[in-house]
Amino acid sequence: MVTSRNDGLTVSNSTSKWAGCRGSMGVTKSGKYYFECRICGNANGICRFGWSTLTDKLNLGVSATGYGYGGTGKKVNGNVFSDYGDTFSTGDVIGCCLDLDACTISFSKNGTDLGIAFSNINSAFHYYPTVCLKDSSICVTLSAPFESLPLEYSSISVAPKTKPQPANRSVLALILEPTRELAEQTYECLTHFASFMSHPSIHVVCI
Repeated sequence: MVTSRNDGLTVSNSTSKWAGCRGSMGVTKSGKYYFECRICGNANGICRFGWSTLTDKLNLGVSATGYGYGGTGKKVNGNVFSDYGDTFSTGDVIGCCLDLDACTISFSKNGTDLGIAFSNINSAFHYYPTVCLKDSSICVTLSAPFESLPLEYSSISVAPKTKPQPANRSVLALILEPTRELAEQTYECLTHFASFMSHPSIHVVCI
């Protein structure tokens, strides 16, 4: 279970199971955005920070468009883990950088750039700050002042307010392929119905 303090910036999970949360403001198409997380809870707990889309699971990194960096020194995307950066624990500050112009995601630890973690991300998606953790708590900073804001990056809080457009799920056409018997029965019913109609008249045509 994830709980947040009244200021909305402290996230805690006292259980041994992964739980996560996602920001309400997303960014898309272009720009360079940043947020920070300070680990302020149990040194034995584990945290993961990064970016995801609205359709991703909150267990950051298990989905195809979820990108995370964890305290064990691993990055994860599509549920594939690989070595990246350093391990981190209580007191460390992790910076999360999203470069939509270069289509990359990178991270920093206590102001030290750890390099590009993910490349060739799809900048057409809306990405949201995302964290998940177990048996720990973190302090999330979404707006200045930051511990270490990289050059050319902006706070996620000043990003243009855009929302993803929902997919068009309306039915455009319904195509039926009836059996010959059903087609003949339908034709007979329509022909019988048409015999009672004169204004307007109905013409039934079998193609």
